[in-house]
Amino acid sequence: MTIVDVDEMPILGEPLPVEFANTLYVSDGTTIDFLGTPALIKSWFALAFPSAELPGRLRRADADAVRDLRNVIQRILGDLVDERVPAADDVAALNNTAARAPTFLRLDWSNPTEPNVTAQHGGDAFDATLGHIASETIALVAGRTRVLLRRCEGPGCTMLFVKAHHKRRWCHQSCGHRARQASYYRRTRLAGARQV
Repeated sequence: MTIVDVDEMPILGEPLPVEFANTLYVSDGTTIDFLGTPALIKSWFALAFPSAELPGRLRRADADAVRDLRNVIQRILGDLVDERVPAADDVAALNNTAARAPTFLRLDWSNPTEPNVTAQHGGDAFDATLGHIASETIALVAGRTRVLLRRCEGPGCTMLFVKAHHKRRWCHQSCGHRARQASYYRRTRLAGARQV
């Protein structure tokens, strides 16, 4: 498994569960884990979910919990893309993580003309963070966006994305560029073979 630099993190502007699932990437038989170390986990959260509350020092169990949730979400979203029903164990794990984040609404009426409502988390902030990601995954899977979830068609790419435009086929324009280059190479190579 390859561990990468923070500058290489794939933040594509997708919904949070999709971004989270994309932190484990397989390319040409090499697995790249963008959450492979506690430092990478903190960096990813700072980029993709800046309001998340993580412990000051991530323990091994915390890092494992982050990666375990990511793996569950990746399998569930992958099953949806491949038109399979997700495994019952994965669904149960997702629900259990979502249940770890009790939330309640808090009303603040300090401004006499406008009430303000905020979501407050009871219990452990780290549990609330993972529970938030699990809850957003449940909303994605149960919502209308679910049918727009796709796997990138780029050569060797395993990233997921939400197909917001009817012509979109790649997770990022760089994958589209590589696909067009590969197609051009095949055409010119085929044309050259015909001339011989």
